[in-house]
Amino acid sequence: MERRKPRDAAKFEATARACAMVGWNYRLVGVPDPIVTANLRWLAGYRHPRHDLPDVREVLRRVFVTPTPLMAGTAAAGDPIAVLPVLFHLLWRGVLAVDVSVPLHLSVPVEGCERLPGLPGVRKVGPDFDATLFRSRLQFRRARRAQQCRDTSAASLGYRRYR
Repeated sequence: MERRKPRDAAKFEATARACAMVGWNYRLVGVPDPIVTANLRWLAGYRHPRHDLPDVREVLRRVFVTPTPLMAGTAAAGDPIAVLPVLFHLLWRGVLAVDVSVPLHLSVPVEGCERLPGLPGVRKVGPDFDATLFRSRLQFRRARRAQQCRDTSAASLGYRRYR
């Protein structure tokens, strides 16, 4: 279903031309996937730093070195009531990764993320991915999203971090 009206199309084209003149990329995106939206809203509820408990964080990073089902890894790390908020916080921050395109459930695989040196909050998402090739954060994000990989850091998908 086309939601853009003809009057708006002219505005979008003018904006695209203006962006091209200054060297920016411009694109219109459609309605976000409802599953991704629901998962990110859930994880956003755990973005507050109070959920970042250093002892539990380190245990979870060790447990999820390899892809492990969510609840199996949580149970291995300790009491699920105490561990799950920290796990969701780490998923939000991108320290751990999960495929947000499928509903979060008890057996969804969770794994650790390899961070790129010098770029906090950004993880390596592919064997040949090099952040130094990109001049701007926007180019970096677009290239990373274009890759067919498990880039699931909620913060990297456009949601604001808690400050």
